[in-house]
Amino acid sequence: MASKKEHKRRAEAKARRARLSRSGRSAVIRAASAPPVPKTPDTPEIRGLPPLGGAVAVSGAAADAAREDGRLSDVTAEPVAIREGSEPIQVVDPDSLPAYAPPPALEVDPAYFEGVPRLGYPGGAASEADIPEENLPAGHGVFGTVSAKAPVTFEDDPAAAVAEEYFGEDDSGDGWSMPEYRTTRVLPKEKRLYIVMIAPEVAPTAKVGGLGDVVQGLGRELMNRGHEVEVIAPMYSCMRYDTIHDLHEIYGELWSPHFNEWRSEKVYQGWVEGLKVNFITGGIYSNRPSIYGFDDDLYRFAYFSRQALEFLFKSGRRPDIIHCHDWTTGLVPAMLWDIYGKMGWNNSRVVYTIHNNECQGLCGFGDKLLGMVGLDVRNYLRMDRMQDDARHNCINMMKAGIVYSNFVTTVSPTYAGELKTVVGGRGLQNTIAKNAAKVGGVLNGLDYEAWNPQTDQKIAARYSIGDDFFEKYKNKTALREWLGLWDAWKPIVSVVTRLTHQKGLDLIKRAIFATIEEQGQYVLLGSAPDPKVNADFLRLQHELKDNHDVNLYIGYHEDLSRLIYAGSDIFLVPSLYEPCGLTQMIALRYGAVPVVRETGGLVDTVFDLENSGKGLNNANGFSFRDATPESLDYGLKRAIRLWYDNPPAFNRLARNGMRYNYSWKNPAKDYENIYNYIKA
Repeated sequence: MASKKEHKRRAEAKARRARLSRSGRSAVIRAASAPPVPKTPDTPEIRGLPPLGGAVAVSGAAADAAREDGRLSDVTAEPVAIREGSEPIQVVDPDSLPAYAPPPALEVDPAYFEGVPRLGYPGGAASEADIPEENLPAGHGVFGTVSAKAPVTFEDDPAAAVAEEYFGEDDSGDGWSMPEYRTTRVLPKEKRLYIVMIAPEVAPTAKVGGLGDVVQGLGRELMNRGHEVEVIAPMYSCMRYDTIHDLHEIYGELWSPHFNEWRSEKVYQGWVEGLKVNFITGGIYSNRPSIYGFDDDLYRFAYFSRQALEFLFKSGRRPDIIHCHDWTTGLVPAMLWDIYGKMGWNNSRVVYTIHNNECQGLCGFGDKLLGMVGLDVRNYLRMDRMQDDARHNCINMMKAGIVYSNFVTTVSPTYAGELKTVVGGRGLQNTIAKNAAKVGGVLNGLDYEAWNPQTDQKIAARYSIGDDFFEKYKNKTALREWLGLWDAWKPIVSVVTRLTHQKGLDLIKRAIFATIEEQGQYVLLGSAPDPKVNADFLRLQHELKDNHDVNLYIGYHEDLSRLIYAGSDIFLVPSLYEPCGLTQMIALRYGAVPVVRETGGLVDTVFDLENSGKGLNNANGFSFRDATPESLDYGLKRAIRLWYDNPPAFNRLARNGMRYNYSWKNPAKDYENIYNYIKA
C-alpha cells in the first residue's frame, strides 16, 4: 500500500499535469533513442563520452496528443532528477518562463530526430502570436542534452547568487519584446568548471575572422556564468599589443618537442577585454607579419598545439574542459589521449568546434608533421583516425579533432546538417556521419555590448526599438553625406563583407544593378585578399562613379561600417555558404532588414516574411534559395517593393529584427550543457 507521502506526491503530480494541460505549459515527450553507433575493432575509444538518447520538450496540443497515444512520459513543472541508468532527455522548466512572455506552442517535427543532432531549440513552427522559442532570454528554461550519470536539476542552486537585470520595453503593440540583459552568477565550487580554450585567434588582439570573436564572446559569457576560463593562443609579433592589459611573463622556460630536439619558449599572461589569455612564444613560427598564409602553417600550428598541452601539463593545470577551435588545434585531442593520457592526465574532456571546413589542415607529409610533435604516423594513417577520406596519402588535422574529441560543435545548427552532405562536407561528410552521435550545432552569438545602437558613439544618432526608433534615419542622412549619395526618397541597400568567393561575388555585383532597376541606392564596403578581385571591383567603381545612387568603397573602415549598419534600410548577405555569419546579426541589431541566401547560420537567424510561416509578427527579413541572379532578384526586389509599397510593414520587420536576441547568453548556456554532459 502506498504511503501518505506517496499519495500526496501522486496527487500533486496529477494536479500539476492538469494545470499544465489547461495552460499549454511544457511537457516532456520521450523520443525514440538514436540508434547506437556501431562499435567495431577499428573504432578508437573516446574516453568520457556517455551514450546519447533523446527527448524533446513540447507543449499545448502536441503534449495532449502525446498523452493520449501513450508517448507522454511525464509532465513537469519542477526540476527533473535523472537517475543512474535512465535515458538522457531534453527538458524545459516551464515555471521559469518569464511572466511577460506567452509559452511557446511547438509541434514536434519528426525530421528533428534525423541526421545530425541539433542542440538547443527543437525544430518546429511557432504560431505567429508567440515568441520564437529560441529567442526567449536564457534562463527561461533549459534545452540541451544532459547525461544520465548524475542527478540533474535546472533550478538555481540555493548557494548560487544570481542577479539578472532586464531593461527595455515593448511599445509595438504585438505583446512581446526582447529585453537586453546581463547575468552575474556565482556558482558553488562543485558546479564551477575550469575551461581552457586553445585557439589561434582571440579578438581583438589577434583576429582575422569570426573565430577570434567567438573565443572572446563565449569566454566572457562563460565567466559571467560563474566558470573559470583561460585562453591559450600563439604570441604573434603582428598582434595588437595595445589591447592587452598587464602582460607579464608567467613561465620562463617551456620546453616542447620539435622534431629531434626540445625547444624552449616563454609564456606571457595578460587580460584581453576581461578575458585571461596565455600567449606562448613560438620563435620563427610566431614572428610573422600576419597570422595565416605561410607555407609552414601546418608545422606552426601543430607545434603550438603541443606547446599548449605541454604548458598545461607542466604548470599543473588540469582543466575540466579543453575547448579547441578549427583545424589549427585538431591535433590537441589526439595528443592529449595518446601522449599525456599515458602520463596520468585523463580527467579532462575535449570539445572541438568547426568554424569553417574550407580549410582542414590536409598534410601529405604526415610522417614529418606528426613526428615533429611526438606522434608516430603509422598509428594514425588509418581511415578511422586521421587519414583523409579522399586523399589516402594525407592526414587531416580537422578529422583528427572530430575523431578524438568528446564532442564536436559547429557554429550553427543548419551548418551541422550541411556538413553531412557532399557539397557541405567537402570530403568530411562520411567522418561527420560516423560521429553523428557526438556532433551538434550551436549558433554563435554577437557581442551586444560592442554592437548596440543605443550606445554606439560611432554613429550619427543613437536609437532603440522604442519611441526613438525613427532617430535611425538621421544615420541614413549622415551615410549619404559621407558617401556622396543623392538625398532622395529611396531605400539604401548595403553590403559589408570580405570580397571572397564564399561571399557570392557574382551576386554582389548583380545586386548593384538590381537595386538601381528598383529605384534603390547601393553601398558596398569591402576588400579582397586577391588583388584581381579588388581590381575587378575598382573597375566597377570607376564605371559607376557618376551614379550618385551607388558607392563602392573598396577597403575597410570601422566607423563607416557602423554607420552603414545604422543608416541602411536593407542589408544583403548573398553568401554561397556561411557557417554562421555575424553581419546579418549586426544588421538585425541595428534595424536593417536582411536579405540572405538560405545557407548555414543565415537560415537560423533570418526568417522570411512570406515563406517562414512566422508572418509579420515574427518575421525579420527576406531570403532566397539558389545562388542565381533570378533567385537573388526574388529576395532583394521583394524587400525593396515592401519599402515602397508598405512602409509600416517594412518598419515592423526592422523592429522585429531588433527584438531577436542573438547575444552570447544562449550559446553559452548550450555550451555549458555540453560541457556538463561530457564531463559527467
